[in-house]
Amino acid sequence: MTESLLSRIIQYLEANPDKTAKEIGAALGEDKKAVNALLYGALKGQAVQDSKYRWRLAASGASSQVVPAATFADTDLARLSRYYLACLGQDGLGVSVFAESKFLPNYMELPGFPGGGPDFWETEAARTMLGQVRRDRSRLVLYLGYPTTLHLRRSKKSSWQGYMVEPIFLFPVQLDDQMRPTLDIGFPSINQNVVARFTNASPQDVMNELVRLEEELGLADANFAPELDELISRLHAIRPEWPWLETPDTEQFSAEPPLPQLQQEGIVNRAVLLVTERSPFTQGLESELTQLARLKPGATDGTALGDWLAAAEPRKVAEVPPPLEVLPMNLEQREAVATALGSSLTIITGPPGTGKSQVVTNLLLNAVWNGKRVLFASKNNKAVDVVEQRVNNLGPRPVLLRLGSNQYQSALAEYLMTLLASATSAADHEEYQDAVARHEQLQKRLASINQKVERLIDLRNQTDRLDQEVEDFRGELGDQSFAGLRSLDTETVEQAVQYVSAAVAAADVNCQSGFSRLVLPLLRNGRMEAISAAVAECKDVLAQLSLSAPTVAPS
Repeated sequence: MTESLLSRIIQYLEANPDKTAKEIGAALGEDKKAVNALLYGALKGQAVQDSKYRWRLAASGASSQVVPAATFADTDLARLSRYYLACLGQDGLGVSVFAESKFLPNYMELPGFPGGGPDFWETEAARTMLGQVRRDRSRLVLYLGYPTTLHLRRSKKSSWQGYMVEPIFLFPVQLDDQMRPTLDIGFPSINQNVVARFTNASPQDVMNELVRLEEELGLADANFAPELDELISRLHAIRPEWPWLETPDTEQFSAEPPLPQLQQEGIVNRAVLLVTERSPFTQGLESELTQLARLKPGATDGTALGDWLAAAEPRKVAEVPPPLEVLPMNLEQREAVATALGSSLTIITGPPGTGKSQVVTNLLLNAVWNGKRVLFASKNNKAVDVVEQRVNNLGPRPVLLRLGSNQYQSALAEYLMTLLASATSAADHEEYQDAVARHEQLQKRLASINQKVERLIDLRNQTDRLDQEVEDFRGELGDQSFAGLRSLDTETVEQAVQYVSAAVAAADVNCQSGFSRLVLPLLRNGRMEAISAAVAECKDVLAQLSLSAPTVAPS
């Protein structure tokens, strides 16, 4: 039977390269597990796999998913958000818990994956860990880990030694709004402790090893998530030197002996649910990415985010007047502000020192002037502080309200008190009306200047185009003669050309009428002399062109 299936797989791949094990099994009417066993076993070296887990013969170049991604939408935004959640998990993610502890359980062995075995969420250990996380969501996080490794650790300061549980892949368990656990296996994180231990990489090289392993496993593509059994099979195939104590099998975990009694370093076919501390710097971002991943299809339609995801052209959302120039701007900066105010999405880039802060300041104040609401955010606190100070120092009342913790809270309170306590007088209204009138005058003047600038730009572009068109003449005449053209009076040149052309035409029999053609032989000498005289009249023009008149009489 195995030999028959082996030959059928080979024949199928010869005719149908670039197929997944699931597709091969479906076409041959065989279980994917049996197909994978041969592809990774007897056909190893004969069949090769690309980054999307498609097989082909080297010579030519699971059942359905076992763990549901319960509450995440099937959208580009959800896949992108889940991918970045996995990236956050790589930020210093080294998970290790004691195999045996006298305190609250921080892990439990699973009899099977969710949906494929007993509901372990109802067990006492799972409820205890869920309770821990619910009470301290800001600090603790749940992971499902598989496959699991045991690592013997020895204390450098005492005689203690013991085993640590360290899963290879970590799948985050999220708590929804009702604090119910949901599991996502779309983009697992890789435990850095395991990679560092099995590769003997130095601390500075661990990330390089992680990146390489992710690329080999096909986890570097945000638009593709391999099925779990395929992922584990490939890991087992590409890292045979790792200490595999048991062959991984996602459909049937080993159970005996329990991990605390195993007392042997290596990788075992066990899955665990464990609780560990989350990074203190990524909690808010994790929450926001999770919410984005749960948005239903179409939720971002008509927004700037939706346009970006669809690679659509930014929509023009408003007609805006010429922008206020609170801080001086050049033509490009002014155009950037106007575009940002009127479009659904605008990206403005530039190296340091090119005036991006001026653009941002002008953009914020123009948005306020046009009655818009603005959220100004940055990953850099200093950048927000600079812009906030620059904007709010332009007038007696704050325009931006700086949000944040610690000192920002007290400053926000002061801003709000200032706004609530402020009042306007008749003089304020009069001063405002005068400023508006002055502004309108300046806008009209600016519009006139802009028209002149645009005309000047058009003339400059036209000059550049004409300069390119006469480049051939420059090469033909030489630089000196070409430079002489600049001082020529074009009207004089045209007159000279017409004078000589008329004299030549008068002496040309082909240009004469019937009677004139008959008498032309009698008049020929006089007309030839007329040509010489016409050319002599043009000697100054010819000299300016670095040309000289013929030295022989015309014939």
